[in-house]
Amino acid sequence: MTIKQTLLAATVLASLTLSGTVLAEVPPGSQGNGQILFKGSVLKAPCGLAPGIDGDNQSINLGQVADAQLTTTGYSTPIEFKIKLIGCTFDPKAAAETKVNVRFDGMSVGGANGFLGVTGDAKGLAIRLLDAANKQVKIATKSEPYSLRTGDNTLQFSAQVVALDGEAVIAGHYDALTSFSLTYL
Repeated sequence: MTIKQTLLAATVLASLTLSGTVLAEVPPGSQGNGQILFKGSVLKAPCGLAPGIDGDNQSINLGQVADAQLTTTGYSTPIEFKIKLIGCTFDPKAAAETKVNVRFDGMSVGGANGFLGVTGDAKGLAIRLLDAANKQVKIATKSEPYSLRTGDNTLQFSAQVVALDGEAVIAGHYDALTSFSLTYL
């Protein structure tokens, strides 16, 4: 037997042994199987945070903005997003936890403007975050308080692309990442 034939025979034997082990784990009559991982956390807070979309892990598409629009008006149309609080329960004797403000953190750009910086090949732009009243929420600064009620609450925000003063807008792709934290008042 040549070395090639020996290696081929060893590979086939190992494959059959391993596939038999994997196949042995499938219950008789099964037509598929898998695993589900459940995860989460318990917060010391009066409200929970909805999982995924509108909650703790979001991806907001700001669309394809024309460089001419940014050069002419200085900003794009705001795109709404929300943070959904679930199961809010308050102590009726303590009215202190009936409001919340939100702080967004990330790469700040634009000096005192408090814009969220972007990465990528697009240049001369940033992201401006706005609250429900269309008032800017600066990066690393708490928003105005949102009033809460018992049950589920939705905090409305929007984001828009803005041209940075004194910089040329260069077309391309961009990303911006922010984290947020809640403070109950």
